Amino acid sequence: MKDYTPTLKKKCKNCGKVITVRRSDHNRGFALFCSRSCGAYHNNTKRKDLDLTCAICDSSFKSKCSHAKYCSASCRRHGYISRAKKDRDKGKYRYHLSKKIRDKYGVLACFICGWQEATCDVHHIVPRAKGGTDEEGNMTVVCP
Repeated sequence: MKDYTPTLKKKCKNCGKVITVRRSDHNRGFALFCSRSCGAYHNNTKRKDLDLTCAICDSSFKSKCSHAKYCSASCRRHGYISRAKKDRDKGKYRYHLSKKIRDKYGVLACFICGWQEATCDVHHIVPRAKGGTDEEGNMTVVCP
């Protein structure tokens, strides 16, 4: 038995390309565009530019995105770096913790099996998710 779905032909609302759509989609108001990119292009042309202020340099800029914070890529990088530094100062962000331990103690053997063929990994004894800290007393060296 052949499954028959009633279809009809109509034009894409954005580019005018003829597309075949299901009648049920047409009746519900769907199937207006030939592709998602055509639909996005059509809908984004209706959006108005908003006047926003950069969170870093306080200059004004225009964007269609209402939650944009930065006027340029350099301001976005600056914001990311300063946020990471604040988190690192609060102890939320472990910035190269393994490297700091290796620099202080040198190349250490695995605490469990003694393997020392290459650089071992630094791990938490009590995981951070279970209340462990980044203090040296909670760190151990294990093979990869």
